[in-house]
Amino acid sequence: MSNLISNAIKFTDEGFIKVRMRCTSLDKGIIVLECSVADSGKGIAQDKIANLFDPFAQEGTSINRRYGGAGLGLAICKRLANTMGGDVKIDSEVGRGSTISFTCQLFEAQAKNAATANAGQLSLSEQVLSGLTILLAEDNPFNQKLIVRLLKGYGAICIVANNGREAIDIAEKLHVDLILMDIHMPVIDGVTACETIVQQSGESPPISGLTADITQAEQQRIITAGALGVQSKPIKEVDLVNAILNALSDQREVLEKADGGLLASVMPVEELKAALYDNLEKLEDQLNTEERSSLRDIIHDLMSLCGLYGMGELRELVLEFRATYGALSVKENLINIKKIRQHIQDFFEAQAEPDFGG
Repeated sequence: MSNLISNAIKFTDEGFIKVRMRCTSLDKGIIVLECSVADSGKGIAQDKIANLFDPFAQEGTSINRRYGGAGLGLAICKRLANTMGGDVKIDSEVGRGSTISFTCQLFEAQAKNAATANAGQLSLSEQVLSGLTILLAEDNPFNQKLIVRLLKGYGAICIVANNGREAIDIAEKLHVDLILMDIHMPVIDGVTACETIVQQSGESPPISGLTADITQAEQQRIITAGALGVQSKPIKEVDLVNAILNALSDQREVLEKADGGLLASVMPVEELKAALYDNLEKLEDQLNTEERSSLRDIIHDLMSLCGLYGMGELRELVLEFRATYGALSVKENLINIKKIRQHIQDFFEAQAEPDFGG
């Protein structure tokens, strides 16, 4: 609502701006809300509307020169609405104004909320993060999917940023309760993004770093930038949930011995295998073409994937590959990749009942 109203004011020199909100249904405790912002502003050409939902898109270069902005507003709105079970649509005509509306699903308020529950020890099966909005800044699509599924399982609403620039923009425009920030990201890295978010607002949300390849120096860098701490991959489910609760000054704590846990069930094994093999194929392509510009990024993704699932031996193989590939021939490197591929195959064949829970 803040973004849509801000846009309406920005592009309406005279006339009106109307905000409407209505409940379209209430069923089994789930409310479907429809919100719209109408204005009598400049309007948008029909052939420009579809592209406005793309990140960094604006109607034209003159828009940026006159009004500024990164062109992320509507992309963020659409992503947030989709996350909340709804969507965004635009009805506009040049010279006659625009109406931008969105729908979302909300839970009917309960007398007892997780945020105000009595302090104590909890089970992992409880939705201990219910009511929280968490921004995940992570560039790896597979890691995004895994962590979002995990956090949603505990009741959190998740917003995803694909790089540090998106994280900064989202944190500035939308309310989030906590940010999980991967240290290594494109466009703007996690340390710089953390520092910028803390500086751009005196009431910035707590930030916790995430990384699969951390050194003491890196940990100190992001803490100095304003993060409360760093969660290393492999992600330990209990540690992650407790770190989130602790960052929010919530005195509750989930039990290490709690039955259940979601990490083992949120990501199908076949998706993990496909992601690992896909990265190996990218490595082979880079080596065969002698184009090594993305090798470090691909290796980092591999380390992150095996780290998330506690595949320690695989991680060691990848670390060894990273340390030696620059001094080896293409043939020798391809042989080492073949060894890594064989290890992955052996690992999954040995898992009659896979357990990837950290």
